[in-house]
Amino acid sequence: MVTLNKALREKREKIIKRWEDKVIAVYPEDTQRFLKKESDQFANPVGYTIKTEIRNLYDGFISQDKDKIDSSLTQIVKIRAIQDFSPSAALYFIWELKNIIKEETEWDSYNNEEKEELDKRISSLLLEAFDIYEQCRYKLYELRVNEVRNQVSGLLKMANLVYEIPEITSK
Repeated sequence: MVTLNKALREKREKIIKRWEDKVIAVYPEDTQRFLKKESDQFANPVGYTIKTEIRNLYDGFISQDKDKIDSSLTQIVKIRAIQDFSPSAALYFIWELKNIIKEETEWDSYNNEEKEELDKRISSLLLEAFDIYEQCRYKLYELRVNEVRNQVSGLLKMANLVYEIPEITSK
């Protein structure tokens, strides 16, 4: 009997291809075609990153290489965090991995321990992605607040409405 991990290695290319498609599926149709078609890293940095990092993420997931998972997941989630996606739309591709695995492997033939372990690993991956997403969004909002603050400060200075508060010295 083939173990689930062995099946995941054997079905690697098929699973990765379907997973890439799920990541790209949330974009508008024209964007989807471009992301899939254009393979040049500089002409299509988003598509290139998605394709490269989904492969790395899958390999890290299968080998349980935490560093590889963290690195790849961070690269993918950073892109999705700055785009106009809700958190659920940005991260749904992780949940889809389980459905793809079920469809591409003989899911019912594996023992419950293997299935439960895979469920836990995917749930852990999703939670980690959410943490990364939240950190990226926080950083983005922080940058926006600082930009607005600098613009307002500049406008106040131009309008000569900024005053220095004298330092109070005690005697």
